[in-house]
Amino acid sequence: MDDLLARFHVLDPEQREDTSSHLVAAHTGTERGTLSQMISARSDPLNRLPIELVQEIFHHLPVLNAWHLQHVCRHWRAILSSPRFLATTLARHGRLPVATATSPRNPDGDTIRQAIRQMQAERLGRPFSYYETRVDSKERLGKRSSCAPGMFALCGHSIAYVRTTIAGGSCEVVAHDLVTGQDGVFCGEAGEDITRITLTGNLLGFTSKCGVLYVADLRVQEPPLRVRMPSAQATALTSDEDTIAVLAGPSTIAVYSSNTNMLETYSFTRQVEPLLRNPLQPTNILLSVRHGTIDVFSNGVTIEGPGDDRYAKPSGSPMIHYVGHMRFDLCRCHHSEHEPLKHKASSTLELYVTNELERAVISIEALGIGEQYHLRTRFGGVLSACTDWRLDQSVIFDAKTAVLRSLHDSREKITRNDRDGNEIEARHELTTPPWIRWKDCYYGVGCEWVHTSSCSFVSTFTELPEGRDPPEDKAELAYQSCIPVATCSRGEYGSAGVSAMFMNGPFLAVFFTMRFGVDRLIVYCFDERVQMAGGRTTGLWGPKAKPETAAALPSETPEQRSVFQYTTARGHVALPFEDGRRAGDYERWVVRPNLGRDQAA
Repeated sequence: MDDLLARFHVLDPEQREDTSSHLVAAHTGTERGTLSQMISARSDPLNRLPIELVQEIFHHLPVLNAWHLQHVCRHWRAILSSPRFLATTLARHGRLPVATATSPRNPDGDTIRQAIRQMQAERLGRPFSYYETRVDSKERLGKRSSCAPGMFALCGHSIAYVRTTIAGGSCEVVAHDLVTGQDGVFCGEAGEDITRITLTGNLLGFTSKCGVLYVADLRVQEPPLRVRMPSAQATALTSDEDTIAVLAGPSTIAVYSSNTNMLETYSFTRQVEPLLRNPLQPTNILLSVRHGTIDVFSNGVTIEGPGDDRYAKPSGSPMIHYVGHMRFDLCRCHHSEHEPLKHKASSTLELYVTNELERAVISIEALGIGEQYHLRTRFGGVLSACTDWRLDQSVIFDAKTAVLRSLHDSREKITRNDRDGNEIEARHELTTPPWIRWKDCYYGVGCEWVHTSSCSFVSTFTELPEGRDPPEDKAELAYQSCIPVATCSRGEYGSAGVSAMFMNGPFLAVFFTMRFGVDRLIVYCFDERVQMAGGRTTGLWGPKAKPETAAALPSETPEQRSVFQYTTARGHVALPFEDGRRAGDYERWVVRPNLGRDQAA
């Protein structure tokens, strides 16, 4: 070891990088994993290895391995944010952006660089721009969101939401194009209440309490098409491409296709769990036009405890919450018009919880990773409350393999006492925190008052390294930054809170509820190529940085005024960017004088 270190000391930086590259490339994946574990171990001699060699090792490993460095390596933030590490991660896990009319495809070199910048912005929680608008409504969106998350939808660069008009109190759906700035307003024929909405690139669908499905083509300025559903009970609504599906009752699915302008009704057999008296209750659906399938998600609860009777247990007994999934084939060639849908696959996930209120799958959110989805839950009609992302025990659905799994499998094991087989210890709560997941990050938003209304925007990696104790301080895993949003009076700000938030692609949409029924919609964009109509820069990137960002560090030299930084619970820390160098003992990274800030970012 000492001989290796001595050899590195006599090499110049380029030779050190080439040497480390050849050394690590000669190792197998298992050997690299072993090296990362040795480096991550406290007080291990390998911690004295040159940073080039350590960085090269982690270029070949998943991002979670690099999180081990935060305990032993002072350069761990530089490794995680280095352009080469992000480029390697992008090549291994990410996808290049698809060319669109608003975001044309640039040469490969520029496209990869922009994708890396977008990934860096997402992981640091620092969007490039934001759009803000006031939503005037008689009934506050916050009250609706707690019982009907289907009131909001985001697809591509379009966002749709339900609002109640001030005059008359009738419901209407607003579809807003974030790029062109155009608004489309739709409502039912009788102004009836709207229960759920869904959105694709071309279609907007919404259901009413009168048992009617309305379908609007966003490409033309025409009134929505009115279709009578088989039942007024629209439990769930989903869409994909040119098709909309409705879960109309406990065993009925209605499918509308814009190609035929017809609504077809199908029946299916409910999922049965042997330990339950009744079949599982369907609560949500997921449609895939490309595969010609529809997935039905159900839930049910029973109590596990001493004795043979599983259905009458004392209060506080551990409960088993069943999340069921069934996949059906929608192709007409596999079943006749009056036959039930053909069953293709099914799975059930058992989770032990202590809360006695029944929980249901309330929303299905894409994770941005392949065909994986996050199943958010509720209990007693209200979204579960949780302030710590580490307590998230929600369910993940992989549409490619049609398998359900829990977020943290290692923390879901139920311990049974060998001397008393009926004794069960509940190890986790099935909760839905006010955080949302996208790719490998959590996003959470909270409000605070400075001089104008501001939101504290936080993003952090989702997974915990193996061996980490969940109750440890999450500040080690989080980036945090404060982004100014719309100005408002202190009276309006009052008890501001987040009523709904969701993410799709480069956009993060947040609904803020203010006093006196004032609601604000704020959309953040992590793609610097997208120019939102009416959008403004966040001031976190480029030559017009926020004044407080530059003022947070000493300014004895012009070089130090070019620093970007993020904030953690430990204080201000400068952002490590490409072409930066270390200055001082406080993890302060400065930009070389011959580079502009935006270029260095």
